[in-house]
Amino acid sequence: MCQGWRYLVFASPRRLQLRLYYSNYTNRKPVTENMRCWPPSLPITIWYLPLSPNDEGNFFAILEHRDRICEINLAMTRVLFQRSTALRQGPFLALEQLRLRSLDLVYMPLILPTTFLGPSVPRLRDIQLVGVAFPALPHSFCLLGTWSLFSLLISQVPTHSQ
Repeated sequence: MCQGWRYLVFASPRRLQLRLYYSNYTNRKPVTENMRCWPPSLPITIWYLPLSPNDEGNFFAILEHRDRICEINLAMTRVLFQRSTALRQGPFLALEQLRLRSLDLVYMPLILPTTFLGPSVPRLRDIQLVGVAFPALPHSFCLLGTWSLFSLLISQVPTHSQ
């Protein structure tokens, strides 16, 4: 791509809906190497279905860029969720979509802490929680500061927590 077009394309990534896409099937290169060639304004989409221990290093490296993460779609175990402190404590100022599925529906359900996503997610418009307990949910929307929420889906909520 010529330098002029490259500048034009990367000057407005949100308007053009450009995103860096990280998943189980893409970007086998370490994230730290991969991020060097992209402009820091490019939003990031994360899709790990499921998030496995093999993907942990890249996943944690992506979370270091949480100011650019606009979409999270994860299926993960409670153990991996507990190890990902950056995911549990935010903030995610660019986040627009959150889809989180628990892989441990019966024995160790995924429980979101009150600090989940941090103090503010102003762009969040779509939340889907499947097999996830979020005890702070009724009170958290005031804390999240998300007035643009358009869609909320909560299903298979665990009835007990351990």
